[in-house]
Amino acid sequence: MDAMSMLKSFRVVDLRELFIGKEKKGLKGDLIRRAIQLIQNECSQELLTKINDIYNSRCQPQAVTNPRASPQILSMKIADSTPSPSSQDSDVKLMSFPFHQTLDILVDLTALKPHFSFTLSEKQRKQLITQTTRFSGDEVQVVIRICYTESVGVEDDQYPPELFVFVNRQMLPLQIRVRKPGEEPRRPCPPINITSQLKLSQPGDIQSGFITWRDRGKVKCYSFAVHLVRILSAKELLAQLRKSSVESVECCRARVCEKLCTGQDSDVATTGLRVSLLCPLGKTRLRVPCRGSGCAHLQCFDALTYVELNNMKPTWMCPVCDRPAPFTLLTIDGLLSSILVTAEESVVEIEFVADGSWRSVKDQHGNARRSPQTELSVTSLHSLAASEIIDLTLD
Repeated sequence: MDAMSMLKSFRVVDLRELFIGKEKKGLKGDLIRRAIQLIQNECSQELLTKINDIYNSRCQPQAVTNPRASPQILSMKIADSTPSPSSQDSDVKLMSFPFHQTLDILVDLTALKPHFSFTLSEKQRKQLITQTTRFSGDEVQVVIRICYTESVGVEDDQYPPELFVFVNRQMLPLQIRVRKPGEEPRRPCPPINITSQLKLSQPGDIQSGFITWRDRGKVKCYSFAVHLVRILSAKELLAQLRKSSVESVECCRARVCEKLCTGQDSDVATTGLRVSLLCPLGKTRLRVPCRGSGCAHLQCFDALTYVELNNMKPTWMCPVCDRPAPFTLLTIDGLLSSILVTAEESVVEIEFVADGSWRSVKDQHGNARRSPQTELSVTSLHSLAASEIIDLTLD
């Protein structure tokens, strides 16, 4: 069997072993794609030997699961009879969800099992009863978070295939997008809001839950936790960025000069480096220019648009270079922020020159290129998330 065929049978934890000294985060499909690129670019004997060793260690006989078993029975077999390590044993941790401020942990991160229960304190019950609407930034929710247990490190939320969740005998409507039944979702999944199914009339009521899932013979280990959270708005997250993640004008200018001097960037011309003042997502003028800290390009996208789109359809991938750009790695560009204040509204593109200064780019008639006079509303954001954003996590 060739190396590329072997990669497709690897688990996420197996794929991450190949990226020594490189970025290891990402979903399985993305990791396989990057591993294939690694083989094509390096093709070293050491890399091929490592792939072969991992493959041989994975090809062990496994117990055959009855494919006709119901999801409920199968999930109970997985929880009761398979060696499911606890989250403490595997050192797995849930990735921080940007739009949630954790107030309390109702169920600690532990191996996923069919039955679970918890109770709410009087303070927690009142927080849920007296919550205001989400638009005021004060909504409180109880959420279930599920992730892999088989790896070490910080994990995104990931649902098992054919997941069903019942709370107090009520089934939750889960919006899970898969290509065909039995597949697990390809992008990180949002936490599951179970607030509407809770019993809040009496203090001390036991909240009981039941979870079923099915792995179709591919036994994987998952962990879950139940959190009490406060919902944060996109504007609150933007305020956090402005407070703690702004790169100084001097540092940004030094990066520009370095790129112009080295000439190694594919976008570098002989006399300067052009940067658009339009967001690649909304095609409107940048308001808060930012990029991921792992991005090598100078082009920015609008922070507020990016956060709002990821609230509706979470991918957290840079729209410029397609690298992972989670909220915790976003950085506001101080230099471009100052340029947006001084540049005329008609200017849509600028050019950096060798000394770090900039000038507006003009069209063939000698006029500054004009930006479209449009506003990005909430409605247009929903339309953009649904139709104009290309899902790079799908094949």
